[in-house]
Amino acid sequence: MQISARQPRRACVLLLCAVGACAPDAPPPATDGPAQPDTASTATAPPAPDIVLADLSGSGTALTLSNARNATDRPGYDNQPAFTPDGRFLLYTQGEANGRTDVLRLDLTTGARQPVASTPDQSEYSALVPPDGRGVVVVRVEPDSTQRLWRTAVADEQVVFPDIAPVGYHAWVDERHVALFVLGDPVTLVLADPTTGSTRVVDQRIGRSLQRVPGQRTVSYTAVPDSVAWIRGVDVDTGETHPIVPALEGSEDHAWTPDGVLLMGQGSRLYARDPGDPQGSWAQIADLSALGSRISRIAVHPQGTQIAVVLEPAPAS
Repeated sequence: MQISARQPRRACVLLLCAVGACAPDAPPPATDGPAQPDTASTATAPPAPDIVLADLSGSGTALTLSNARNATDRPGYDNQPAFTPDGRFLLYTQGEANGRTDVLRLDLTTGARQPVASTPDQSEYSALVPPDGRGVVVVRVEPDSTQRLWRTAVADEQVVFPDIAPVGYHAWVDERHVALFVLGDPVTLVLADPTTGSTRVVDQRIGRSLQRVPGQRTVSYTAVPDSVAWIRGVDVDTGETHPIVPALEGSEDHAWTPDGVLLMGQGSRLYARDPGDPQGSWAQIADLSALGSRISRIAVHPQGTQIAVVLEPAPAS
């Protein structure tokens, strides 16, 4: 089948369903022709975000960032950071001069970079190491613009879900439970099993950020069930969804620390919140305005010692 520090305000964030109106790092729908790293259909140049790496210390919501540095200081598009489970590498998407994108692997010790796959006629996005550690799973835009999930960086490259397209993003709980952001009208949250090919739609009109909740068989995502944007969770065994906390105004990207604290950006500021504290609220932990103007993607090192943040450059004065 084809499955097409000051308290910030809580307010509705519009999660647009057409990927052409999704946030800047979303890949294009399969029908839009050649892949572009930015999906806005305007005459202006796409944003050229960079990935900032910083050391992370503290516990709970009392977190501190230090030694923040631009890890991709170059012209062009760099986005979608993801640490590998062993903590040795950072995977990310890099825009190329030909308009396509590749997934690179940054060695966090040596600073060396290398492409994960060599596909000059195709684009890759949304790279993650799957739970079995075999290769890297990416969203690949194929020569005919079909957009599917592929396992690459292995001798026997293969499509993970041959009949599910177009896929935008993914999060894995184990080898049988994968959450997918599937493009369409509306965008849907799909739970899928690679071993059987079974699928079920569990929500719709969701945001692009899918994250495994530490210590749980749950994937978190952003949705707007009423007038307020919420970070919600889906139990991958039952398919049941539930609210976690209200999202920050105008934000949809989030991440988790290993001990279960949520992180979100708003403008250049980074916030933390403990979803287990019923009296808790979003607390500012850092301001990265010296390095950029707007935080989008966030990734946390599996040991909680580093953080990768995508920042759009500040407007030229």
